[in-house]
Amino acid sequence: CSIIHCIIYSSDDFGLHESVNRGILDLADAGAIDAVSVMFHKNANLDLLDALVATGVQIGCHLVLVEEQPCSDLAPSPLPTSYRELFSRSALDNRTKRWVFAEADAQIKRAIARGIQLGFLNSHQHVHLFPSLWKTLVPIFRAYHIPVRCCVQIRPGPIKQMAVELSSLVSL
Repeated sequence: CSIIHCIIYSSDDFGLHESVNRGILDLADAGAIDAVSVMFHKNANLDLLDALVATGVQIGCHLVLVEEQPCSDLAPSPLPTSYRELFSRSALDNRTKRWVFAEADAQIKRAIARGIQLGFLNSHQHVHLFPSLWKTLVPIFRAYHIPVRCCVQIRPGPIKQMAVELSSLVSL
């Protein structure tokens, strides 16, 4: 399908909590969604992952670089508390960029180790779209040959959503 004519119904945050997972699994079982972004951070709740895979929905890695426990030993524990903290640190500090790279790599490897065929990558709070983080993560995106979900236009709406879309266009 072309970008213009293809609508994919996707759910984010599988792995966040058992009740979120159950709701997403119910949607997948009903055929109401096409794809699911799954968190693979250290404390992700993945008890229902096999059942989700069995539904046949496309599985993506929902990179988590804020608010959770990291997989990588290079990353701070816990991870930064918000996207604002992560953005300010990544703009000023090369150490932050190194752990972001290591953490994204560790989460993707955790998904692959579980036998997951990743169909796409995106991130919690859309932090992969922030230009300095995008630049840091592009080598990983290329190394794994997994499509990255991002925006291709700016639509009128809430300021935060418009900012995400603008960041996506700048990164591209």
